Amino acid sequence: VVPRQDRPNYLRLVAAADVLLDAPPYGAGANTLADAVACGTPVVTRPGAQHRGRWAAAVLRHAGLSELVAGSPAAYVAAAVRAARDEPHRRRAAAALRAFGADWFDAPAPAAELEAFWAGQAAAARGG
Repeated sequence: VVPRQDRPNYLRLVAAADVLLDAPPYGAGANTLADAVACGTPVVTRPGAQHRGRWAAAVLRHAGLSELVAGSPAAYVAAAVRAARDEPHRRRAAAALRAFGADWFDAPAPAAELEAFWAGQAAAARGG
């Protein structure tokens, strides 16, 4: 267990890891997952019932890495062990995350959709 880190040291840990475990039931959260994508560090997840436990699964599937999304405790362990021990698999996953991140971080559509949503909510609140 490592104590809380400042941002540079935290990112060094994420980048140095072979694999990150998105531990049920909480989930990694948006920032941790985004940092893993930026660092090209594979994440293994087992989606939970709530949003916080499903975020990583959605991103990994969108990145084409469904094999890192486990449907059972046994599959979670198997995916984590494979990501930790199978270097070619880990390198492919890391490359896929970096390629995905290059587009994901610069995609203007999600921000434009969110802006349109909130503008619509504001207009509705004003009665327009």
